[in-house]
Amino acid sequence: MFITGLDEFLLPHSRSRDDEEALAEERRLLYVGITRARKKLTLTRAQRRRSPYGSYEATMPSRFLDDLPSALLSGSPRGLPNRYNTSRRPEGPSRWNSPAFMPARRVVYEAPATRFKPGMQVKHPSYGRGVVKTSKAEHGDETVEVYFEGVGLKCLVASLARLEQL
Repeated sequence: MFITGLDEFLLPHSRSRDDEEALAEERRLLYVGITRARKKLTLTRAQRRRSPYGSYEATMPSRFLDDLPSALLSGSPRGLPNRYNTSRRPEGPSRWNSPAFMPARRVVYEAPATRFKPGMQVKHPSYGRGVVKTSKAEHGDETVEVYFEGVGLKCLVASLARLEQL
């Protein structure tokens, strides 16, 4: 079973944090969710969330996470130190502040050189003669925009288009 969204302002919700009765109700709801897990329970939270305005904002761990007894928790979060200052208390990092996964190594792919250049004359079996407007490498292939006489602008995948350079 998974319980997600254990971030302050989500659980407890921002409207409940100043109302002790509402806060107690949200704590009870979390308790009910936790006690429904039969074999394994996974608790998750986000280190950052997209704001309604499109930017990312760092989040704080839910205050309810600190109430969980350490003896009932297995494993420990692994990974790089948190880049965001999400700790609510200054006494040090919480086990809830670092990701529980190892991020994959970043692989950098170099875009392959394009065969077709803007202004180049080409011929297509169906569309006839044309002039390359743009060419770019994307998705492991070359995408070419060609303006054909009497047909107009066409966007073609170079490996499939059977374009002939003139």
